[in-house]
Amino acid sequence: MAQNIDIYLFDWGDTLMKDFTHQSGKMCDWKIVEACVVMIGDSFEKDIKPALECGIKAIWLQETNTQNTTVSTIKNLRELLSF
Repeated sequence: MAQNIDIYLFDWGDTLMKDFTHQSGKMCDWKIVEACVVMIGDSFEKDIKPALECGIKAIWLQETNTQNTTVSTIKNLRELLSF
């Protein structure tokens, strides 16, 4: 069954993908590939939920922390330094 692709991520050397220095050759031939992508958003329905459904880590920006959730939350962007 064909899947619709809404997002394409391209990597130009240790930007979106973790660079394993012990591996050589094309990344598509590596045994282990890890993405270093996190979605940071203020809308659970429009930002966080879709990211989680795609397997992307998410951090919810809630300035008032009004909703309890199992998702990592921050009140301001400075808190990203603790991650």
